[in-house]
Amino acid sequence: MRTEILFVDDETRKVGFIIDGIRYRLTKKYEDFYIVKYFEEAYEALQYVETNSENIYLVAADVAMPEIDGLTLLQALHGKFGEQIKYFLISGGEFSERMRQNHFISGFIEKDDLEKEILKFISENHSE
Repeated sequence: MRTEILFVDDETRKVGFIIDGIRYRLTKKYEDFYIVKYFEEAYEALQYVETNSENIYLVAADVAMPEIDGLTLLQALHGKFGEQIKYFLISGGEFSERMRQNHFISGFIEKDDLEKEILKFISENHSE
């Protein structure tokens, strides 16, 4: 069963509390069904997914990160794992048309709406 939800964003101070809120609400609603993990570096997240892909349900990555950006990370993961994983791109700004042309991405979420949109997606797609 795929139950891990991964967030990848280098701006810990901005999104850390949002991710804590998501973790809290998921635990309250689904008990320990979902496991929320956070990575500040895309390479670290990529390595984690490669060794734990059978557990990964969803990866949400920030567009703008050093070394490897979120879109490149999600494209690499999709190239390896296909539709097994749900992919979301998050940003504090606008999404370009080039980003939106990646049809494998389940959603484009502004950081201000991250908690609301992720919880909505999980609620609509949850199955045990």
